Amino acid sequence: MKSGAIRVGNLVRKIAARVKLELIFWCAALAAPLFINPYEKMSLDFCLFHSLGIDFCPGCGLGRALVLLYRGDLTASFMTHPLAVFFVFVICFRIMALFNKSVENSNHRIGVNHV
Repeated sequence: MKSGAIRVGNLVRKIAARVKLELIFWCAALAAPLFINPYEKMSLDFCLFHSLGIDFCPGCGLGRALVLLYRGDLTASFMTHPLAVFFVFVICFRIMALFNKSVENSNHRIGVNHV
């Protein structure tokens, strides 16, 4: 039978692995639009709503809006998807929270105490 300390240690390792994976995912989600040309018509559509024949999708245009935002075209970005700036702020906040949690976990593992 496993002791409580071993179970807690395994749980901490699983959470730390999940945090790192989520951190990588969100960083990649913010970086991916850098490789998109916003003025080119995309032939591949990943939208589930459009695949099901639904015309309205609340997320469509977000990638293109992010590209335009990164290129400094704020007006076009807002016209493409008004929540692009909000999305960047929320994801950046989540990345910072995950990074802080990752640093705290690594400090805990090596025994660093902050006063």
